[in-house]
This record gives sequence, C-alpha cells and structure tokens, in this order.
Amino acid sequence: MNEKFERTLKKEFGIIAESLGFKERKHFFLNKLRPIGYFKSLTPNVSAFMSFRFFGHHKLYSEATVEVGIKYNDISEFLSNLMKEEYYSSNTFENLGYLMPQKVFLHENFYVDTDCGPALSQLFDKIKQYGYEYYELLKNEDTFFKLLQEGHPLVDEKSEFNLPVLYYLRGEKQKGLACIENEINKRNQRKTDEELLEENTKSLKLVESVNDQVSSEQKNIVVVRTDEQKQLYDDIVNNRIKKPKDTVLVLTSGTPAGVSEYYMKFAEVYRALP
Repeated sequence: MNEKFERTLKKEFGIIAESLGFKERKHFFLNKLRPIGYFKSLTPNVSAFMSFRFFGHHKLYSEATVEVGIKYNDISEFLSNLMKEEYYSSNTFENLGYLMPQKVFLHENFYVDTDCGPALSQLFDKIKQYGYEYYELLKNEDTFFKLLQEGHPLVDEKSEFNLPVLYYLRGEKQKGLACIENEINKRNQRKTDEELLEENTKSLKLVESVNDQVSSEQKNIVVVRTDEQKQLYDDIVNNRIKKPKDTVLVLTSGTPAGVSEYYMKFAEVYRALP
C-alpha cells in the first residue's frame, strides 16, 4: 500500500471537486477529525454529496471508487434531534457504477509513478454525466418521497429511516409507524448466514468450480455482502481474476438477519413522538 501516493491522489480529487463547487466536510470520530466526503448546496434544503475512497491497495496501483448521494437538511436535523447525535452524512447514496449503463460496482485503477490527471478527468466526466443526473432527480423532495414509497432501489440506502421521517414531517405519523413495523418484521424474517449458506449450494458449487481443488474442510467460507465483495465474486465467476486460495465466496442478500439495537432505538423514540 502506497499511502503517500493515495494521499496525493485524494488531494488532486479534492482540488477538482472544489473547482466544481463542492467542499470537503470532516467529522470527529474516535477522537480524530476524519473526512466524510464532499458536499455542494443544490437548494436551501438539499445538498449533493460525493466520496472518493480506496478499497484495493497494491504495490504498483490502487483501486478506488466513487459514491454519490443526497442530503436533506430537514431529514438530517430531525434524525439528529430524535437520536441525540449528529447526523452528518448523506441521507441516501449510490455507487456511481450502478448509475451507469453497465450497472456494476465502479472500480478505477490509479497507477503509481504515473500522471493520474487524465484518469481523474475521465472519472469526473462520469460523475458529471451520471452523478449529476442523480442529483437533479433526487433534489426534488416529491420525487424523492415517491421513490421511497415505491421502494425504488435508487433510494434504498437508509430508506428505513428516511420514509418514516418524511411521513412525520408531512403530518402522517401513523404511516411512518407502519413503515417501521414492516421493516422490523422484514428484518426478523431474514435468514441467518448459516441458513443462507445451506440455500446457496448452487452458488457454492459454481465458485468452487473456478480454479479450486481444495477440500471443503480446508475452505474459508466468506459470505458476500458488501459491494466490494460482490465485485470480487463477479470477477471470479467470470474468470477475470483467480480466486483467493482456500476460499469459498457465497452470494447472499447483503443484510444480516435480525433487528439492530440502533433501529430498535429509532423505533422506540419515533413511537413516542407527539
């Protein structure tokens, strides 16, 4: 991992972002001021968000990706007051790659000892083409609300918080409560990793057949949940890369079973609202 190279690359990304009107925001976490991402005001209530992060570190190059999102000040302020903590990030976000025609996780390679200016310029061309369309669509609260009601995948991230809050802000608390109860029931019905592994024998065999001669007793079973893991899974299945030794990847729904303590707290304080 070339930390100096990645720091320089992040700085160059930030310079371009700021030239487009975005400003970097940071937040104290574990007693250290850490970057959140870049924000740009679109309306008095709505800000565009983007982040640039590394997920693959190699000797000669680093892999990076971009997320874009939307932050509603009224929703964030409501959640901050409700949960007694600062709600500082975007309300919903999406990996840029899923907004593009290919619909796959975006990963860009940046090579050490190479002028990365052209690669960054091409990356920002993608942000302007696909990210800006996303911003323009979701800055309209009625559109955002309608997509949340429809369960649209474009606004799926954090929808279990955003929809109940918007219902409350629109004077429809009971509908918000119904959303919360439905979410709790849905989470309680999700299968455990063990159950998912049993059901995914087809996927298991598919991945095992890719360059794999290791006995099942020796395998390290990895449940695929994150976007990065899904990209790795896809690359392996399509023979783009060699599977890590002694590892089996099993594709799952992406969310653990059960209801988190945080969401139960959210439900509790929401129910107590007037």
